[in-house]
Amino acid sequence: MFFVISGYLITRLILDQRGGFSFTRFYVRRFWRLFPALSTTIGATVAAAYFVMSPADYRDLGASALAALAGVSNFYFYGQLDYFNDNTLVHPLLHTWSLGVEEQFYLFWPLLVVFAVGRLAPLALFGWLAIAAFALNTVLAGADPQFAFYMMPFRVFEFAAGAALLMVEKRLPPRPRLAAGFLGAALLATGFVLFDDNRAWPGAAALLPVGGTVLAIYGGGGRLGLVLGNPVFLLIGRVSYALYLVHWPVIVLYRYWRVVPLNLAETGMLALASIAAALVLHVVVETPFREGKAAASGLSGLFDIRRFVFWRRLRAPLLAAGALVTLGLAAAVWVSGGLPGRVAKLRAQQAPGELSYAGDICAGSRTYRCVLGDPTSERLVYVIGDSHAGNLFFGLDRLFREQGIRGIGVMDHGCLFLAGTTRFIKGQKDSRCARNIDDAFQAAAGDRAPVILAGNYDGYNGEIGPAAASAPLALDEAAYYGFLRNSLIASLDRLNAGARPVLLVKSTYNSGIDTARCLSRPGINPDQLLAGECAPWNLARNREKSGRADDMLEEVAGQFAGVATLDPKAAFCRDGVASCDLAGGGAFFLRDTTHLTNDGSLFLVSHFNARLLAWLGSPAPAHGADLGGASAAGNGRPRP
Repeated sequence: MFFVISGYLITRLILDQRGGFSFTRFYVRRFWRLFPALSTTIGATVAAAYFVMSPADYRDLGASALAALAGVSNFYFYGQLDYFNDNTLVHPLLHTWSLGVEEQFYLFWPLLVVFAVGRLAPLALFGWLAIAAFALNTVLAGADPQFAFYMMPFRVFEFAAGAALLMVEKRLPPRPRLAAGFLGAALLATGFVLFDDNRAWPGAAALLPVGGTVLAIYGGGGRLGLVLGNPVFLLIGRVSYALYLVHWPVIVLYRYWRVVPLNLAETGMLALASIAAALVLHVVVETPFREGKAAASGLSGLFDIRRFVFWRRLRAPLLAAGALVTLGLAAAVWVSGGLPGRVAKLRAQQAPGELSYAGDICAGSRTYRCVLGDPTSERLVYVIGDSHAGNLFFGLDRLFREQGIRGIGVMDHGCLFLAGTTRFIKGQKDSRCARNIDDAFQAAAGDRAPVILAGNYDGYNGEIGPAAASAPLALDEAAYYGFLRNSLIASLDRLNAGARPVLLVKSTYNSGIDTARCLSRPGINPDQLLAGECAPWNLARNREKSGRADDMLEEVAGQFAGVATLDPKAAFCRDGVASCDLAGGGAFFLRDTTHLTNDGSLFLVSHFNARLLAWLGSPAPAHGADLGGASAAGNGRPRP
């Protein structure tokens, strides 16, 4: 919607000036229209986040603030968001990616429109441009959905659709306008209902909202425009840019501080707070700084100081000073690592502003293949799975080195390693996941070395399917676990499980809430919060969530000689105990709700040392050996 409307309005602005169009004037007006409110919002967001965000997330906010000020947020978030950083509710400036796309659109569109008028047929140009960009976007959405989503050239079809409507609008009959407007609104509403996070975007699905927006704009010129022209809708239109800027930081910062899910009253409060903040931004910043004559009446006119000579002289220096303050603050936050001195040392951070992840012992971005333990040993163990297998890497590396074992770690974030399957990202097949699964099973099938398989088995419903399929399976819970069961049996058959030791790792411990982030907020009492809003799930709650997956693993393991199971939850939780172990010795065990830090991995593996060594046929470690964790019996284990 945003891009279609922008393409329509900007093209109309350019054409209305006909032969008198000035590129300099255009860019100056765009600057004063967009930048003052943007800079103010960024500065206020960074300042407010000082009291809320943990160092790691605050550091990332500083970097995204710099990108937003430079108009390249879309590039930043395309390169930044990954498996551990894809939660939109920790990025208060994520929404500025679309403003970055629009600003980059402004760099070439005026030149194209001015060149086309009088030389080419603008309608044909805009139409063919929309078709070409849409085709490229559809093709790329299957290969790299993130790139197709964030990059301006692949979103041009939305801008061009709005421009094409402008060229034909006056030629269309007026009678169907009302029907077109209601049809457009219906298409937009249908898109809101039908589309979810599992659909590739924009891709072919974008035709629905793009077409709906085009029809709604066309319909707005008829009797429907009388409805949309009432004072309420006009006010919403006037403050729409300010509302766009402030709504996401308000929502994110509050939810970040609150941590627990919001209730209906809080959701309503956030809506009202966003509207109030937008009105203030519109009146105090957006209106006074924009080009044009002072408003004669209304709320904007009451506070519009553009009529005064002193303001015309003060406006540019004041904006420059404010922008420099915002720039300096964002840079300081980024360079300092999120100002970690705000947070009590070792409350929830292993290093200033950053928690480790056990899988990072293997260097890489998404897919890791590395050696654990003794790289010269002939004794081989495969450790295969998604990021939950990575939870074992750091601890197993220590154990394998002590026992003279060479581990081969194969991990792909967000990819469940079951033979013949693959993951689908936003409805598109993840070919790299399918390839990594096949490569891992092919490599392991070449010998009889022990294999450890781990995965987030209850987390892929609606995202997994056969490798040969073109779409993920849409299954109810029973059918989903039936599919996993059959795929796991096929995987064990491919590994020749009856002739080699195989260890199936059950669902990892889930704290239910990002306790590390909850405790790392400035100005809070961690001891009180652990018994309140930051309290982690106990063993019973974990079994309620993952019991179906664990039972499936246990049942499949019973069909194969030499296949055992291991339950990581037993290392952190005990029956009858209200809480589970999250920290010890000043170190935190969980990076987020399910992923372990290096210390957490050591703690987990040390708890199962005796069992793992018996499974591997190794002698038990000497009594009192430093295994980097607490007693396997669970006596005297430290709690946060």
